[in-house]
Amino acid sequence: MKSILLAMALTVVGLASAPAAQMIVNGSFLANAAGYITFPGYNGGTNPAAISSWTGFPDEGGKGLNGSATTAGTPFAPTNSGGNTYAFVQGGGGAIYQPIALAANTAYTLSIDIAGRAGDAAPLFSVEFADSATPFAPFWVNGGLGATLPGNQAAFTNYTFTFTTPAVLGPATLIELWNRSPAGDNTVDFANVSVVPEPSSLALLAGLGLALARRSRRPSA
Repeated sequence: MKSILLAMALTVVGLASAPAAQMIVNGSFLANAAGYITFPGYNGGTNPAAISSWTGFPDEGGKGLNGSATTAGTPFAPTNSGGNTYAFVQGGGGAIYQPIALAANTAYTLSIDIAGRAGDAAPLFSVEFADSATPFAPFWVNGGLGATLPGNQAAFTNYTFTFTTPAVLGPATLIELWNRSPAGDNTVDFANVSVVPEPSSLALLAGLGLALARRSRRPSA
């Protein structure tokens, strides 16, 4: 029994000390980017019907991929796209989203690069996490950040936030990348999306594992 407990403890410590697992699938938008061959990069037609691992809301219209890994060009880019491959969402209340396996009452770090299309007025963006049972009632929105991007943006800006999930979550959660602009021309670009557990959460797992290991080594009375 002791050996089993020790093995379990060492497994927990090993998991906690390993590099934090990336929780976003295709956060680089590279998975099917090579299939985007037709200008200006909209989903559908000769391009893929949707961005791999992401779903468009309310549909796939006004969304697609641009950038270095496509041959559709960069018509929706800021002045300098920085070599990124990026998803674009045109205005009018659209989004792309995907399920993400977050644990309850756990801290995570979100990193994302966001830009507006060069020459457009200042677009409104929103990055949200929601229970899939209530996708329009997010439990986290932008970390309190003002959601208006500068007009005629020159380059992508990185935003990094730490957030903690609620004490109770449903069986699935969603990450949602929104363009909240009312006009279709106010495009928002998203690149390099990453969500990983906070080191403090991993440290808690490591502490639990070490405690199990010490307990397993104690001699029996």
